[in-house]
Amino acid sequence: KIGGFFMSTITKGIKRIPFPLILLLFGLLFFLPFLGTFELTAITEGEYSGVAREMVNRSEFISPYFNNTFWADKPPIHLWLLVFFGKLGGWSEFSLRLPGVLMSILTGLLIYHIGQKYYSKKTGFSAALIFFTTIEMIIAGQIIFVDMTLTFFIVLALYFFLRFFTDGRRRSSICCFFLACAGAVLTKGLIGLLIPGGGALVYLFWNKEWDVFKQHAKDLLIGFFLFLLVSVPWFVVETFRHGDAFINRFFIYFNIERFTKGVDNVNPWYYYLVIVPLTFFPWSAFPRTIASSFKLGENKKLNRVILSLSLFTILFFSISKTKLHTYLLPLYPFWSLMTAVGWERIWAKKERSLWSLFAGTLILFPLTMIALFILSSNTSGNN
Repeated sequence: KIGGFFMSTITKGIKRIPFPLILLLFGLLFFLPFLGTFELTAITEGEYSGVAREMVNRSEFISPYFNNTFWADKPPIHLWLLVFFGKLGGWSEFSLRLPGVLMSILTGLLIYHIGQKYYSKKTGFSAALIFFTTIEMIIAGQIIFVDMTLTFFIVLALYFFLRFFTDGRRRSSICCFFLACAGAVLTKGLIGLLIPGGGALVYLFWNKEWDVFKQHAKDLLIGFFLFLLVSVPWFVVETFRHGDAFINRFFIYFNIERFTKGVDNVNPWYYYLVIVPLTFFPWSAFPRTIASSFKLGENKKLNRVILSLSLFTILFFSISKTKLHTYLLPLYPFWSLMTAVGWERIWAKKERSLWSLFAGTLILFPLTMIALFILSSNTSGNN
């Protein structure tokens, strides 16, 4: 009876813990202290901050410029965030890196919500903490970086895709999926639709749910119309304003040639097999936890969505000639969730052989320290 009383008290206490608030505070304390302690990297951060400042100086917030030259590298959403925080807090390293912190924390809170919806609050909380503390996030969360904003929109899109199949196939879920894809496209281009769309198609093929195209054709058309309504106007305006300069630079160079020819950051096909264990460290040292998360039939749809997204994204970027460790960042929130699920199952079964679990950490730690230098230098390149 005494044991039952204590367990009941602990359970009630856990339910009352304001996990989102704790995650918000943890994210701020984790990312903010060192945000302004190092200079902007010359290529990526310097370029993005320069484009944002020219937007303000020119009072031109549609067509980006850098050094008085039309800049067609990326769509405007992340640039608008840089403008907002630059004007709000001054054009310092600290202020200009705040959008990355914001998107990191929002993504963490989103994966918490997914975890608590399909598993428990404790699982969602653990998943967000795991996500924040990967090597990839320690780097990506503290620099001027469009991929962090892209990751938020892609995770948001897949969340609504999952909700469609678990919460009654509502039109609102389809519309929100396409609106999130539109945000991703306006952050980094066509890849913002390709990753969530490709993952969704793999899931439909795997689950044999092609009837969605017939039964919900009208809803899909409405959702796709909203996607076009939000995402296409900026591309149309830029095409009319700058013509071939925009088409050749944005579509051909950044979206086609970097995939087919490998303009820069050319790496072998097995690049991600090597880099993922390093960038997902320290949690990659425990592969048993992720494997355990898929053993049971619980939340089969969520598992298949994550596996479908992972399979498509890894295959796509492995085929691509240009490869960067940041390209797989949209997968890290979902891998963090499955790692949290695996940890809970292992501990619940009292499989607590800490030596076997931490042996991987001891092996990978020196490799990770070397990788940090490599990753930090590569991140300063084009992304």
